[in-house]
Amino acid sequence: MTERLSALLHEEAAAIDVPPVPDDLLAAGHREVRRRRTRTALVGAVAALLIAVGASAAVDLWRDGNDAIEPAGQLAYQQWGAWADGDEVHVGRGVAVVPGVSKLQYTSTGAIVTTQDNRIVLVDPEGNTRDLDLELRGELFARGPVATDATEPYLGYVRALDSRTNQLVVLDLTTGEETAVGAAFPDREGVGSYAELLWDDELGYARPGGGGLVNWRTGDRLPTPPGPWNTPEGIGHGATVGYDDDAHMLVVTSRTDGSTLLEVPVTEPASAAVSLSVDGRYLATSTADDGLDVYDVASGTSVHLGDDRSVGDYGWTPDGHLVGGRSGEQEVEVCDPATGACTGIGYAYGDALTVVSGATTFVG
Repeated sequence: MTERLSALLHEEAAAIDVPPVPDDLLAAGHREVRRRRTRTALVGAVAALLIAVGASAAVDLWRDGNDAIEPAGQLAYQQWGAWADGDEVHVGRGVAVVPGVSKLQYTSTGAIVTTQDNRIVLVDPEGNTRDLDLELRGELFARGPVATDATEPYLGYVRALDSRTNQLVVLDLTTGEETAVGAAFPDREGVGSYAELLWDDELGYARPGGGGLVNWRTGDRLPTPPGPWNTPEGIGHGATVGYDDDAHMLVVTSRTDGSTLLEVPVTEPASAAVSLSVDGRYLATSTADDGLDVYDVASGTSVHLGDDRSVGDYGWTPDGHLVGGRSGEQEVEVCDPATGACTGIGYAYGDALTVVSGATTFVG
């Protein structure tokens, strides 16, 4: 009886017209099975490790759409970035007090704080601080004496070797290892030299009467992109932004191949402030209605943020969100560059915020 029933079921199944599974879907299914097996094995291994060490620590956030587990502090750093309310420096969810905050910059390991007396302090996303003992020369420049890249753990600077000689240096913040870039060069009349931009293998520096761009890993000189040491050009991560006087256009240009990535008409150049995100993906411009427009550099699409928001009051987070405060509201908010939605994060600030402004230029 059982054998007969089994035969009938097989005959019925064979009669059903089932379309073949596409190869790409079948391959995706295989990948998903392997991924789940890997995740199961990883979870089991982590559980065993936590038992072995007494479960002293655990990762508290599983990021959507990504199998990697990231610490919540690092994720908050990417999305909220860094800002300072007076001497109180916020890096993601971490908070530290650094007297005399003048400038904030990003690295992959945390925010670099430059103070009014030229201290350079690393603040990580947990609020821990570390003074960086850099032998800098010269006064504090508007752009700061060091160069950083939000995606890398490196810091570029000009070290004073003695009273007459300088050396371009890149510091690895994770290991403390320093790379001397190229040959030492003379200091001219004690007027400071400083690193100005760091991106990929490129390190740009300025000094009286000159400057340049070098491959910091090899020491080779590189051709400079248009106008990196002249306003109104601004340098971002892999892009520059400038103003075409003849066409009355803001132009974002690739630093890789010189191609035009985005053009934005400027109708009132006298009031146009522009900021390129630190990752080079978004451009924020001021508008006539006390608001700002945020452009996606790759697609050219834009969203509008009104209600007394201006470019000068907002900086960028490492992943391209805007962070700042509306005029008169005194609450820090983070704005999504894709949707234009702004969300207060529950922190009221004082008179003004110090933010990471990215590549900024003023037209007019």
